[in-house]
Amino acid sequence: MEAVELTRLKQAYTLLGVLPDSSALGIRRAYGRQARTWRSDRWPEGSPQRERAVARLQELKQAFRLIRHAPLRYHVESPGVPARAGRPGPRHSAPVTNWFEWIVRFACGAAFGLLVLVLHCLVELSTAILICVPLATGLGSALLGDRFWHTILRSMLWWA
Repeated sequence: MEAVELTRLKQAYTLLGVLPDSSALGIRRAYGRQARTWRSDRWPEGSPQRERAVARLQELKQAFRLIRHAPLRYHVESPGVPARAGRPGPRHSAPVTNWFEWIVRFACGAAFGLLVLVLHCLVELSTAILICVPLATGLGSALLGDRFWHTILRSMLWWA
């Protein structure tokens, strides 16, 4: 993640008052609370409070559009490269491992691989394929997460 993009995302999280590890549902709820607080119809037409509410609501909408899918949920900042000549080194974003979720994703991916094999088991398959397909789909699901499932669904829709 670029430093500018990461800064924009952090500002959006701060504006909505949520932590970077918040879920998409938590972000949506926080946006709803903030939007109800800053509704412009609470103030008379043309008042400074109404103008401030309209401006704040626009900022909240932009922040929500930016982070509604919880882009920082699985990322933390690394300490970066050591500084040179008094300048701070670059910081990078690295994935956080949630082992329980990883195991669940692996199990779901492996089950999907087994389902694919069962559906296509009209011909006799080798033992290597029976092991490799569930293992590959399980690891793909665990390591790639939602991107794996989006790709699978897109390819299934394209194929159908």
